[in-house]
Amino acid sequence: MVAPDVVGKRLELLKEVVPTVSGVVVPPRPGNPASAPMLREVEDRAGALGVRLQILGVRNPAGIDSAFAAMTRERAGALLTLSDAIFDTQ
Repeated sequence: MVAPDVVGKRLELLKEVVPTVSGVVVPPRPGNPASAPMLREVEDRAGALGVRLQILGVRNPAGIDSAFAAMTRERAGALLTLSDAIFDTQ
């Protein structure tokens, strides 16, 4: 598992590499107890960086397609996944 502060740092690095990014999709998996602290950290950092988050819960691998479709509709600038077996294996 990735420590919550590492996920926040990944958002900072994303903003550094793509300074114009304003919208980022974050797809946590509901039910994963590790998602909550990681999500809180990303939300805190997003506010400080002026990044708008779009939180899209992904319960299973099939939900990844829905997250990408929503990301496209909303014209999100980036995707930031949290550490989770669904994303690590897909």
